[in-house]
Amino acid sequence: MGTGLSFVKNCLQPFSVAPADPLTLYFSIPEGDPMDCLLLHVPKYKHHYGPYGEAMFINYLACGMFSLASEVQRKGYSVEVVHLGLEQMVNARFDLAHYLTIHRPAVVGLSLYWHHQSPDTLAVARTVRETLPDSFIVLGGHTASWFAREIIEDYDFIDAVVQGEGERPLVELMGGHASARELSQIPNLVWRDGGEVRINKERWHATDAQLDGYGFSDFLLLASARDYPHLYPYMFPPRRRFLNRLLFEKRRTAAFLIPLGRGCNLQCAWCGGGKEATRTVLARKCPGRLSADAVMEHLERALRFGYSAVATDFDGPGVEEVIAEVLAMCRRRGLRPSWALDAWTLPSKDFIDDFSATVGPGSSLEFSPDLASEELREKYKAYRFTNDDLFRTLEYLEKKETAIGLHFIYGLPGQEKTRAETREMVDRLYRFDCVMRIQQHACELDPASPLFSDPDKYGIVPHLTTFADYVEAHSGDFKMGYSLPGRGEDELFAARCNDVCLIGRNGKVKCQAMQAVTSRPALDILTYAAGKTLWGLRYDSRISKLFMPGAK
Repeated sequence: MGTGLSFVKNCLQPFSVAPADPLTLYFSIPEGDPMDCLLLHVPKYKHHYGPYGEAMFINYLACGMFSLASEVQRKGYSVEVVHLGLEQMVNARFDLAHYLTIHRPAVVGLSLYWHHQSPDTLAVARTVRETLPDSFIVLGGHTASWFAREIIEDYDFIDAVVQGEGERPLVELMGGHASARELSQIPNLVWRDGGEVRINKERWHATDAQLDGYGFSDFLLLASARDYPHLYPYMFPPRRRFLNRLLFEKRRTAAFLIPLGRGCNLQCAWCGGGKEATRTVLARKCPGRLSADAVMEHLERALRFGYSAVATDFDGPGVEEVIAEVLAMCRRRGLRPSWALDAWTLPSKDFIDDFSATVGPGSSLEFSPDLASEELREKYKAYRFTNDDLFRTLEYLEKKETAIGLHFIYGLPGQEKTRAETREMVDRLYRFDCVMRIQQHACELDPASPLFSDPDKYGIVPHLTTFADYVEAHSGDFKMGYSLPGRGEDELFAARCNDVCLIGRNGKVKCQAMQAVTSRPALDILTYAAGKTLWGLRYDSRISKLFMPGAK
């Protein structure tokens, strides 16, 4: 009996997997010390994910969070990044209002990059205002940038929005948030002056040289930094403490996303980060790029910090050459990183040779055919290639024994007529040994995407046109944000798994198996105990491969 009680008591303790280092375990700023700037990441706490049911989503920080904090610190201000979902998981006693009262940050910045975060980020901003009525509250990120005017007009507890890139504006805000005259001089700032919305005329973006110097891998500015790499894309809500602890104790790390640049020079129909957003949101005429030396520095810092893998998700003119140079540096330095490389265009044979000769176990290229129909791909996708091009590339990857993950999108007008073509292509793709997973993702109505800006052109019926629409949608059971003539959103969303399931072959069986384990919170402690036993018997890698999203 005593042993059982001890087991339960132990499970209820903070379950950080970090070493007991007081400088890095929880908060980088000691309790009681005042703080100049606090940067908050708020996940979406209630999101549907088939195998889990209710899940916590948007668990990875936007790349700019570390660079923002790093620039503020370099100017002599005290700053900390706090991932609220992470803190609430690793320490059940964490209380935001208590934390705010202790440190009383003068400026509180909240990241609102993904639209999924909207209601939760607003709720936290409201808590900050109620707890610290005199602090300056500023939002930033892609979604906040697109809806900046509406946010300032409708939510009086938010003082300003940084529209676009934020390193220089945030630093200037630290010294200039006391007066309207000073606020009016800060680039990219949309702010409230009494009852008026002010949109500052000066637009700014970082130069390539500045991007090279930013601290995108300054991990120790994040509270509970050593635990952050152990998050999964989907976690259980913080109250499902035993299940989250089980995931953490597997000690698997995510791949650290190394930024290669900002912006895009092309435009896919569903993407809110393409050419138009680069021009309007980022105020850039062309994308920015990091040098190979800067990318290499972040890669090495991530590996030294404890990440077991890295990832890149950026492409465009000159990027393949930069990555090829980084791969050459890795070979010269004897590094064989596990690397998930998202290629937006089909890679050349020379690049595949470089990649396969350099990277370590667990590496893969990730590529998005998106649509099986070449006609629809021509209509919706900016990066052009034929199906023959794709299969020739797969044949070469097979020869080089290099793994690839393939990604498709679902829900665009015209796709229903190509279902047979999609099934035929997927069956053919599964015959390649190099294809490690195939995933299909439901299309969503992204702010700033062509689907959002010109729905009539593409034949969709949008359900979301304002920021308030996104807040309401994500407060409930968000699906896609639009419907098609004759096909409602619920019907469209339900059909997403008909041909290619998000979690791979036999997806429905996998979902049902996972749901049987995770659907009863009262049994979480038993699931934890069983999982610990499996981890101890080294079955964790087999289970991971079986239930990995898109797994064959």
